[in-house]
Order: sequence, then C-alpha cells, then structure tokens
Amino acid sequence: MREPARLLVYVIGNPWRVYPGEYAWDKVEYVFRGEKAECRTRLSLLYRAVKPDAVVVVAQDSLVFSCTPGSYAELAGEAERVAKQFIESACGECQGCEGLLEKTRLVVAPGVGKYKNTFSGGEALITLCGSLSNFYAYVAGEVYLAPSLPKCT
Repeated sequence: MREPARLLVYVIGNPWRVYPGEYAWDKVEYVFRGEKAECRTRLSLLYRAVKPDAVVVVAQDSLVFSCTPGSYAELAGEAERVAKQFIESACGECQGCEGLLEKTRLVVAPGVGKYKNTFSGGEALITLCGSLSNFYAYVAGEVYLAPSLPKCT
C-alpha cells in the first residue's frame, strides 16, 4: 500500500506595517515537534518538521491596498505577487527552506472581515463582505482541483 501524500496548507496574513519595506512581523523563535527556528513566519519550521510532498500557501486578496486593479484577476495577481515576495524573503532569512518554493502553490482567496489596513501607511478601515464558510470552501476547492498537487488517496 502506498503511503499517502503529505500536504501542508498554510494561511498567511499581512506581514507588513508599511509595504514594501517595513515588516510588522518580527523574527521570533518558533518551536514545533522539537524543532526550532527564528523566523518571521512558521512556514519554514513547519516545512522542515512535516516534510510535505506539497505546500499550499493561502493569501487573501485583501493584501492589496495600494493599487487600483481593472479586474478581480488583476487584484488576485497583485496579491499573489506580494505574498510570493514575502515568502521568498522570509525563506531567505531561515534555515531549512531548501525545496520549499518549488513545492509551493500559492492560492489567493477572497478576504472576509473588518479590520484596519495600514498597508500603505494609512489607517483605512476595510470591510470585506462575505462568509467565512465561503473562504473555506474556496480554498478546499482550489486544493482539490490543483493538477500539480499530489492526490491524497
């Protein structure tokens, strides 16, 4: 019997205080299953400890604040670019990320909630209407339909 594929799904928030230069997330020491890492995100530590066959990083479209897209596809593309930039930067700061970027698929999901967005240095109150259950369903569908991810059987 074949061993099932290991899939790591990681949801990322907004790591910046002011984009692109000032992070809101400081480096801290994370501990998981006896492994330690000092990073801005747990992603590299989880990657090392879990040893997944594939990684899905979920970012919300609400990461984008400083552009005026002409379509949702443009908005999602910009959110993907911004999230990828952070992941590459964070992985460059941590040990044990070898192979992570090659195994990662980035999914941009619709944002939901009400919060202050300080992305471009302002204090704008953002309200994104929707249901959190739609977010979960969207992510599950993206993961299930992804042709390049190993199928868990």
